[in-house]
Amino acid sequence: MTLLKQFWTADAEPEGKTVSQLLYEIRKDDADGQIYDAVDKSDLEAFAGEFLEDAMFDALITPYSKLERKMNIMLSVMKTAAQEVKPTGVLISKPFKKYNSVQVGVVFTLSDEQTITVFFHNPDTTPTKLAPTDDLVSWKWMLNKKDVTIIVAPEHGKDLNVREVARRLMKIAEKNSAAFLRQNANLKARKEQIEKDAKEVEELEKQLAGILDEIKFLTEDNAQRRENIKVLTEKVEAEKAAQEKAEQEKAEQERLAAEKAAAEKAEAEKKAAEEKAKAEEEAKKAAEEEAKKAGEAEKTKEADSGMSEDEKFLRGIIDGSIDANAPENMDKLEKIAEAHDSESDPLMPLLNDALNALATQTVGKATSVLAA
Repeated sequence: MTLLKQFWTADAEPEGKTVSQLLYEIRKDDADGQIYDAVDKSDLEAFAGEFLEDAMFDALITPYSKLERKMNIMLSVMKTAAQEVKPTGVLISKPFKKYNSVQVGVVFTLSDEQTITVFFHNPDTTPTKLAPTDDLVSWKWMLNKKDVTIIVAPEHGKDLNVREVARRLMKIAEKNSAAFLRQNANLKARKEQIEKDAKEVEELEKQLAGILDEIKFLTEDNAQRRENIKVLTEKVEAEKAAQEKAEQEKAEQERLAAEKAAAEKAEAEKKAAEEKAKAEEEAKKAAEEEAKKAGEAEKTKEADSGMSEDEKFLRGIIDGSIDANAPENMDKLEKIAEAHDSESDPLMPLLNDALNALATQTVGKATSVLAA
């Protein structure tokens, strides 16, 4: 598809179509994807091209001395016309000679890293020289690296209004922004990789130069070169053998360490299992002992429940749970002794044991009780 001239309304809208439709036509005419590739200073001479008189469209015309002022005006207009995408700066190149004509490139940078570029040439009788008063005439407009001159500056036979072309270019740049950002998502990473590769190539070239110098030095004396090669070979082989041995020793150490760790782990697990079993056995025994004590306590309780009050009292003195020296207990013990003074009384043995316990606690009082 070949781009056709595009005329514009006073509101900076393309006649007969939308900006989106116009951008679609530009992209269809852009097999190399130049509209997604921003311009930098190093591209200016390459993209300046040869000025052709019969390819002229509307043009900006300004003395060289006023070019910077006029471009700043255009930058200001672009900022006013901008919506999402904003102009961030303008770069004016030094004059350069291309195809027997002096040209100047102007690059406007946008916030999404797109560029708008305009090329000027000197049309006077001395095109290879540029004086401050010489007129510069715009002849080529690019959005990124795509020539859009026929779109933004169609032939009307008059000086191009800088405000109009700024508004037109910003309309197209706004519409192209999303696709440009998608296409260039990894551009920065690619550039960094290219720079990194270039540095590596430079370093490798330096290394290669060093190696070539060394080869040159070695070839000057063939015998010495062979000896050097032999020494280097033996050194490499020795280092290789040492490295292999070290790797084998390391592998063997790792294997032994792994086996040791596995054995220690197994031993620890075995010990833990044995300790667990022992703890469980001890817990079981403790539980059985507790159950046994509980049973005996229950039996004692049952036995106690069948005793008389006098028998319980005597047993309390015998086991020491009752203080026989207390006055009230002494009185009670005397009464029990009087009530059960017969040798045939069932409580007599128990009474004797209680009196013996009392004697042990307090010999004097026990004698007094027996005397009574």
